[in-house]
Amino acid sequence: FVNAKEISDSYTFTVVYGRNVASESDFTATNNAGAVLVLHSNLILSETYFNGATSTSLNSEVYGNGFYIDFQNLPQNSSNGKSEVYLNNSLHNLTVRGNAIDSTKSSYDSWICFTGDGKTLDYCVIEHYFKGWTSGRTITFNNCLFRHAANTGVQLAKDSETGVLNFNDTIWQEVGMCAIDYQAGTINISGLF
Repeated sequence: FVNAKEISDSYTFTVVYGRNVASESDFTATNNAGAVLVLHSNLILSETYFNGATSTSLNSEVYGNGFYIDFQNLPQNSSNGKSEVYLNNSLHNLTVRGNAIDSTKSSYDSWICFTGDGKTLDYCVIEHYFKGWTSGRTITFNNCLFRHAANTGVQLAKDSETGVLNFNDTIWQEVGMCAIDYQAGTINISGLF
């Protein structure tokens, strides 16, 4: 071949020892066991999963493989109208959907709480929620997208003197009041913002 140009691609794969999750029953059996979860399909958690609770926790490290976990059926607290999703571990290539996507509910009810101290979110999408929140934690966001937040992308609360948020190549899309509500602590930003 005259004047042929070599074409090549490279891919990086992360091999993990984890539990495959393809259904709500798989998720229920493994989320609180502290295992690493590897998604093989989108999950829309049912009202039955929440059993009337107005808050829930994602306790396991999750490799999302581009799939999502949808919390649209998480009930609102009748006294304050809030529902809360606590992200307690590292997440990779996962979309987390709050319950603001449900038009029968107020968009002012869904809080995404980043509570995993020292944890990292890589290539994640956080969407359809009222406010992201954290307090006194060190959390790193690498190549993440925050979109469709009615109020605040992430709030570093005023009791967060020791909190550090690192945003590396982070994109904010259609965030209501502000991308970051910085009340105390440290914010580090590099790359796209």
